[in-house]
Amino acid sequence: MNIGEQRRVLRVEPIVDPVPDRDFPDRPAEVPPPLPRPTPRSGAVPTPRGPVGGDSPLP
Repeated sequence: MNIGEQRRVLRVEPIVDPVPDRDFPDRPAEVPPPLPRPTPRSGAVPTPRGPVGGDSPLP
């Protein structure tokens, strides 16, 4: 650095979260209702479940 050379100054501002953690403390969070479990079709054959580890009788 030469004498008289202009120095660059980096100004850093803190990051502020735009949404507070507890915006509406008196109101519960809106969560969509869970989807119903799918039902098997009529006449569907259940899939055999073998032991874990690849010893299934299916190819």
